[in-house]
Amino acid sequence: MWNGAGWPARRSSSARPPRPKCLSRGTRARPWRRVGRALGLINDAVRYDTTLGPIVQSLGAALAELEEAQRRLNRYADGLESDPSRLVEVEERLDAIKRLCRKHGASLEGVLKKRGELESELATLENRTEILEELARERQVAEVRARESATGLSRARAACAGEFSAQVREGLAGLALGKAAFEVRITPGGALRPEGTDEVEFFFSANPGEPPRALAKVASGGEASRLLLALKRALADSDGCGSYVLDEADSGVSGAIADVVGRMIKEVSGHRQVLCITHLPQVAAYADAHLLIRKGLKAERTVSEVVPLAAGDERTRELARMLSGVEVTREALGAAEALVRSAHRAMGGAPRPRRDPAPGGGSRGRLRRSA
Repeated sequence: MWNGAGWPARRSSSARPPRPKCLSRGTRARPWRRVGRALGLINDAVRYDTTLGPIVQSLGAALAELEEAQRRLNRYADGLESDPSRLVEVEERLDAIKRLCRKHGASLEGVLKKRGELESELATLENRTEILEELARERQVAEVRARESATGLSRARAACAGEFSAQVREGLAGLALGKAAFEVRITPGGALRPEGTDEVEFFFSANPGEPPRALAKVASGGEASRLLLALKRALADSDGCGSYVLDEADSGVSGAIADVVGRMIKEVSGHRQVLCITHLPQVAAYADAHLLIRKGLKAERTVSEVVPLAAGDERTRELARMLSGVEVTREALGAAEALVRSAHRAMGGAPRPRRDPAPGGGSRGRLRRSA
C-alpha cells in the first residue's frame, strides 16, 4: 500500500482486518434480528391488510441475504492468522525504505537503481583479483603483438638506412657539401615505445677527416640549413606531410650556395607545397609566387601585412630592394632581372608573363607550389 506522497503507507497495528460490527457475532443489535422482528410484525398485519404481502416477501429475501453474508464473513475471519512479529518486521522495513529515499533524495525507483549500481561496484571489488589477472593476460598478448611489430619496424629501418643515407649525401653534394659524411645509426633497445624499440640517430660531419658525430653537436647554422634541405629532398617521396614551411632555411649561406639552396627548394616543391621565408634574393627568385611581409603603423599600433606581388615589375623591384637596400638603383633592377632569368633557365623554363593586379586590390594570382 502507498500513500498519496509516494511513501509506503503503514498498515494498522492489528494483524487481521476488523470485522464489520453490524454483522459480527456477539453484537447486541444483530441486523437480521431487527429484520426478523419487523417481518413478524408485518406478517401479523397482513391478516388485516393483504396489500402488505409484497413487503413481507422483500423482508424475507433481505433476511436470507444478511444471514448468508454473515456466514461468509465468519468463514473469512476464521481463516486469518495473527502474526505480530511479522507486522513489526514489515513496519521496520517500510521505515528503512523511507529513510533511504530521504537519504538519497529519490523515489523508491531511484533507490532501487542506486542499489543496482552499488551491487555492480561491489561485485567488481569482490572479483578484482580475477579482473586483474584477465587484464594482465590481455596486456601480455598486446605486448607480444607490439614487439612483433617493433621487430618488423627494426628490420625495415635497417634495410633502408643505407639507401636513405646515400640520398642525403647526394643532396649535400648538390649544396656544396660533397665531402660531408652522413649516416644513420640504429641502436636496438629493450624498452617498448610508440616508435618501436630502436634508438635512431643521425651522425654528420661537414669536414673531411673528421669522424661523424651526433647531428645536434656538430652542424653549424648554414650546414644545418643545407642538411635540412637534403633531408627533405630525400624524404620527398615518402614523407606524409603535404606542405613544408621553411623558416629561413637558407640561414648562414650566401652567394653561389644561396643559388643552389633556392634550386633545391624548387625541386622539393615539385613534390610538396613549400612556403619558404627568406631574406636572400637568390632563393626568392626561384619561387612561383612572391609574398611580401611588411610592418607598419595603423592607429598608433604596429601591424604586419602580407602583400602578394605580381610577376613582372613588382616582383623584380622587390628582388632589387633585397639586393641593394632602401634605394633601388638601375643596376639593382638589372641584377634582379638577371636573377629571375637565371632561375628559370636553371629549372628549364621561361620567365612567367607579367600578370596585372586583380580588381579591387585583391590577390594577384593564385599561390602555386612554392612561395
